[in-house]
Amino acid sequence: MTTYALIAKDIINNFFQVIQDQTAEWTVGIAKMIMEMIWVAIKPHWPTIAFILLFLLIWLTIKAFAGYWAPLGSLLFHLIYFGFWGGIIAFMGWGILFNPLFDLIAFIFYFIAYWSVGLFLKSFIRR
Repeated sequence: MTTYALIAKDIINNFFQVIQDQTAEWTVGIAKMIMEMIWVAIKPHWPTIAFILLFLLIWLTIKAFAGYWAPLGSLLFHLIYFGFWGGIIAFMGWGILFNPLFDLIAFIFYFIAYWSVGLFLKSFIRR
């Protein structure tokens, strides 16, 4: 290959690398902006959301003692899983969601939360 061919190849590779990097930055920026807008919309309604979740927890606990354990398990799992990530996001910011290790950690914690809710509910269910 001649030096001109090598230079052209480098220019093309750099061009596509720059486009890929810029697209990733724009995507992350747009996602952060959307999450911030959602957070601003939800933030004033925290007391209402907390009341609804507490009501659901009490109601599903009563239903669970009547034999319907699945809804309570689902609610507990979601409260643990999303409560954990909500605490992490509140402490570390939205940027943690764009960490390359986030998918792996979320995948592992999904099973930990599922297992812990199952273990908790098994202590109440008598067979």
